Order: sequence, then C-alpha cells, then structure tokens
Amino acid sequence: MKYPLSIATLSALVLAGAAAAGDWQAKFDGMDTDSNGVVSEAEFTAYKTADGETSAEDASEQFAQLAGEDGELTLAELEAAMSTSGGETPSERDGY
Repeated sequence: MKYPLSIATLSALVLAGAAAAGDWQAKFDGMDTDSNGVVSEAEFTAYKTADGETSAEDASEQFAQLAGEDGELTLAELEAAMSTSGGETPSERDGY
C-alpha cells in the first residue's frame, strides 16, 4: 500500500484534533462570561483565580502575554498560544 496511514487512522487524528479544539472552545466559553466573543482581563483573572491556585497578579501577567495589544483575548489567540506552549500559558511554562 502506498499510503502508510489508513483512512481509519486519519479519521482518528482528525477527530482528536477536533476534540482538542472543542476543549479550548469550552475553556474560552468559561472565561467569556458576557458571551461577547472576547475575554477581558477581568474575565481572565476571575477564571484563573477561581481555584485559589493563581494570584490575581500572576493571572494579569498571563493575560498580558496572551492577549493582543487590544487588551482582549480571542479564541484564536488562546489556541495559538496553547498550541505552541504545550497547553500552558507562557508564564506557567516558564515557572512564574
């Protein structure tokens, strides 16, 4: 066979990618409490500090690294940052 990956394997890979994208969508929706399609610094900070493990200062630093210069975090920005950092924000990855 010329193609090393079967249709079943390719389908599984596509479905896994879709599931991962859905996971980021669900997290984004959890942060976007006013459902306007973007996450503000206040929404991000509230989401990150809800479990008591992240300080507001750390959450604010993480937001600054993730959000564009417009001060809002989009799903595309979140997905791009997470895909290049193994699922951690830059400050989580770097240990601060």
